Amino acid sequence: MSLPQIKRDFIKKLVGGLNSVMEITQLANRIGIAPRNDNEIFIKKHFLIQSDDGSFQVHKVRFRMGVSALDFDTLTEILICLDKNDVTLSKVYDESTVDVLSLNGEEMNYIQLIKSGDLVTFMDLILY
Repeated sequence: MSLPQIKRDFIKKLVGGLNSVMEITQLANRIGIAPRNDNEIFIKKHFLIQSDDGSFQVHKVRFRMGVSALDFDTLTEILICLDKNDVTLSKVYDESTVDVLSLNGEEMNYIQLIKSGDLVTFMDLILY
C-alpha cells in the first residue's frame, strides 16, 4: 500500500498547525524530553528541534521532507502515533493557516470532509 502524493502534499501544508497543536498540548516537549516508544524516539530524532530556552518544536522543513520521503509503513506509524496522542488531523487543520488559493480540488475536498467531521484523524485520511 502507498500514500498518494496528493495526501502527502496536503499533510505537508498543515505543518504549521501540527507545530501549534504539539506546542499547545506540550506533546513536543514531552516527546523531546522523554519519548515513550520507538515512534516517539523517531519523532524526536527526525522532526523536533530544541530551542535555546530548552523547549521543543516541530522542525517544519524536516517534517515536510519526512512526509515526502518516508515509506508508507513508517509514515503511517508516525501519523497514528500523533492520532493516539490526540494530535489529530482535524485539530492540526484547525490550527493551521493554509492558504486556500494554494490548494487544488482534491485538497479542498479534504478540507470539506474535515469540516463536516468525516475526516477527523490522520488514519481517516490514510484510509480515505
